Order: sequence, then C-alpha cells, then structure tokens
Amino acid sequence: MGSLTVSPRKLSPRHCARVTIQGGSFGNKRFTGDFDQPLSHNVAFRLNGLYENDGSFRNFVSLERYGVNPTLTFTPGTRTKITVSYEYFHDGRVADRGIPSYQGRPADTPISTYFGNPDDSHVRADVHLVGASIEQQWDQLIFHSRTQFGDYDRAYQNYVPGAVTADKTHVAISAYNNATKTPQRLQSNRFDLQLSDRPRSAYTCGRV
Repeated sequence: MGSLTVSPRKLSPRHCARVTIQGGSFGNKRFTGDFDQPLSHNVAFRLNGLYENDGSFRNFVSLERYGVNPTLTFTPGTRTKITVSYEYFHDGRVADRGIPSYQGRPADTPISTYFGNPDDSHVRADVHLVGASIEQQWDQLIFHSRTQFGDYDRAYQNYVPGAVTADKTHVAISAYNNATKTPQRLQSNRFDLQLSDRPRSAYTCGRV
C-alpha cells in the first residue's frame, strides 16, 4: 500500500484562491483547490481539496481519490501561533498486477489484457488525521510542538498471474486479501535558535 506523509499547509495573511484542472490520457481528470481567508486580524482559515479520477492502458483498471484539509490558525500575540487541522483522504482503485511472463519475457499477449477478476480486485484507503501545533518565541529561541492523531483504514484484494503453460493456453492465477485498521499518535517537539534572520540550529525530539 505504500506510505502517506502529511504536512499541514501554512496559512496566508491575505485572501487568495487557486484552482487547478488537469486532464490527460485514459480519461485522466484531476481538480485541486486552495483557498485562504483571514477571519480577523489574528485568525485565518485555509481549505485545500482535491479530486482525481483516472483510467489506465490496462482494461478495467481505474482510480478514484479525493481529500479535504481545513486548517485554522490563531495568533493571540506576535510571538505565539496556534494551528489546528483536520484531513480526510480516500483512495480507491482496481488492483493491477500486470501480465504473466513466459521463459523470462513478458507473455505474448496485448498489454491491455487484464488477468484476474476486476470486479473483485479492490484497493482502498481511508485516512482521518487531526492535528494541533503551537509555536512560541522567546527572543532568539523558538519552540515548536505538534500533536497528531490518525486513523488509517486500508484494505486490498487482488489476483496475481503466475506460470504460463508450455502450450501458452493457460495461466495460473492466485488471489489474496488483507485489511488493517491502524490508529496512530505522533508527538514532535523542536527548539530553534535564531542566530540571524534565519534559524541556524535546532533540536528535535518526538515519539510515535
């Protein structure tokens, strides 16, 4: 399934909005939005979102994923910044395990051929993340602390093409599935010593 790394987006002190639209081969469609809105002189809101729907050169293979990430930042003073955020991300697709090999080379079959049952080959991930951070500055010393709670719900089921018979008329296919639901807590603390206009040294400690 791979890994997912999430970093909260920084807020802009002024209103801005950006939308991107992408299209491509095999029905590729991707939309993203980024909206910043100051609510007062010391409170700002930011919203990021995306949607993607895609096909493939392989028959029956498709992908759909979407996510949303609202963030709220509060600055009670010139040296203190508090940020809270939430993120939801969904990824769903038809699993594609490729084509079989024959005598050390790809089997003589069209590259678009799907081996297995596409109606029963699913990969899914649903992620919920809630985070809060605080940044406090004392003269040249800056303290950063972030806490994040995550809920990862992942599952996959797919078919894997195997050995091809000598007469090239049959191929062995195996199948398997797996599902995991993993809660996670991440705590990170860091001190920066600002010796000039930019931080030059830092100490970080954290616990997963």
